[in-house]
This record gives sequence, C-alpha cells and structure tokens, in this order.
Amino acid sequence: MFYKDVKFEWKPAQFVEDYKLYVGTASNHFDVVNGQSVGNVTSYTLANVPDGKQLFWKVLGVNSVGEETDAPLWSFTTQEKQKTITAFPWFEGFENNTTSMPLGWYANNVSQYSAWEINNRYPYEGKYIASTSGRAAGDTNVLYSPDVKLPASGQYQISFWWGNDQPVNLKKDLNRVRTNTFKTTDNNADYGTFEVLVDGTWKTLDRISDNSEEDQRYWVHDVFNLSEYAGKTVQFRWTYTVTNYYNSNALAIDNVEICRS
Repeated sequence: MFYKDVKFEWKPAQFVEDYKLYVGTASNHFDVVNGQSVGNVTSYTLANVPDGKQLFWKVLGVNSVGEETDAPLWSFTTQEKQKTITAFPWFEGFENNTTSMPLGWYANNVSQYSAWEINNRYPYEGKYIASTSGRAAGDTNVLYSPDVKLPASGQYQISFWWGNDQPVNLKKDLNRVRTNTFKTTDNNADYGTFEVLVDGTWKTLDRISDNSEEDQRYWVHDVFNLSEYAGKTVQFRWTYTVTNYYNSNALAIDNVEICRS
C-alpha cells in the first residue's frame, strides 16, 4: 500500500457517538495515531504514514457509557520509499522510454475506468506525457511526485505545463501568454488541483480548470515560488476530478521542473 493519503474505513456501529483511531508499528504500540477522536464517521484519511512498515490499526466506538473493548485489530504493509529528490535543477519530462511511472512517482486511481498513465499521445514536448480522464461524476485520480528535499538556502520554484483537455486538442502557447482561466467557478465538467504536502498537510497551490471554448484550449505554463518551504521535505500531487461526465475532458501535465528562481 502507498504510504500517502491512506484511507481507513469501517462499518458503523449502533449507538456510537464518536470513534477513536489507533495506528502503530506494533500490535500494542500505536505510535502513529494513538486514540485520535475522528468524529461520528466511518472513514478517515491520514496524509502520511511510515513507509516500508507493517502497520496495525483499530477503531473504537465511543458513547456516553464508555469505549468499545473488543475491537478487531487489522494490519497492512506500506511500500518502501523509492526516491527523494535532493539535487537541483530537477526535471521530469516522463521521457523514460516506457509507459511505466518514473521512479518515485505513484498514481492513485479511484476511477474504475480511467487512470493517470504515462503515454505517447500528443505530449507537450518529447515523446511521453502524464494524463488522465474520467468516466463518471465524482471520479478522482491522483498523481504523486517523489519526495523533494528543498535546500535550506536559495530561492527555488516549481513549474510545469498543463492542459484541461484531451492532449490532441491542446494548442501550444509558444509565447507563454496563456494563463489559468479559473476564477471562482469551474467549467461544469471537470477540474484539477496542484497541491503540496508540507508538515503532514496537503495545501492547494492552484485550481486547474480551463473555462475556454473547447477549440481554444492551450497548454498553460504555471510557476510557483517554493521559498516558504526552504529546508523542508515536501511532495507534490496533481488531482483530476469529474463533475459532469458528459462535458468532461481530461488533464495532462508535462515538463515538471524545480530550479532556482
């Protein structure tokens, strides 16, 4: 199991007013989450858990009488972290001459019918691209970068090209004058986000949604300053969500780069 955005789910119990979640590296040692109250819900997501570990977890129902005493214990094993980016400038154009994910990249595809994939269908540049689409309202697919250890000194930025349509339809903006058209509403079809994981919390840096007419959609070049994360280990992700299947298109990214600004 991937060690980011781990979702814990359980069946509801009668008369429960709250649940407490326990997660740990031993069956009797809950050193990841130790009895955290998560509310009267039946799922909870942790943004980050230890990699390469067998983890044990349980959830206890709570009400005014007391806590559950015989909750079952479950376990799973997380993947080893494959790569941390420490040398800059760093560039990923997905040009590894294969449709496999580059080392350290990971796709969490919720949709049963579509996925983030590396393919050679109309990239912005080179031979390969990362892209996804959806088949039903509510579908959300997520693409994760490797962990990135940013230098403690110096000004750095991350940039990439993206397009909110099937790549075959995207026009190239050679002068880089096109900007993200999202203001306060999406295109009533689909949208993406670009996010950073810092100090255990995902923060949205951009809402990727193109409201242009379909025959006027371009590749857009976005740049984000990373100075507030200097010295930290962060991770980036791109999400794609379908809100209206009949009008939805796709999301594509290419040429991801971290360098001095």
